[in-house]
Amino acid sequence: MSLTASSTDTSSPAYKKAQRQYLKSTSNRSKDVELNWTPFRAAEKKYKARFPPPDLSQVLDVATLDEARADEVTRGKWCGSVDAVDYKELRLKVQGRQKAYIVPRIPGAKRYLFHEDVCIHFRMA
Repeated sequence: MSLTASSTDTSSPAYKKAQRQYLKSTSNRSKDVELNWTPFRAAEKKYKARFPPPDLSQVLDVATLDEARADEVTRGKWCGSVDAVDYKELRLKVQGRQKAYIVPRIPGAKRYLFHEDVCIHFRMA
């Protein structure tokens, strides 16, 4: 069961059920288990969590940059931010509806091309 953005009301039955499931699943977990997690694992746990619902305000959502996807973004359950991180739009050789972005602040970003909502790895020559 996942909570939607509209069901984060703490008095709703869906919220209470998710809270019970979360407490039950974490009750036997060692208190220091998170200390052994890599930064990637900690971020993965943070954003994949069903309870509490993840805060996506610090996540770049390139779908919000595309006016053609405005209805999709409006209907969606989650929405990130346009200004969460610095990014640059790349000029594509073939102009069309597609857009590509690069995020300089991410380590190794010179090897990654963010194409709409897909991250594509390419080899540097």
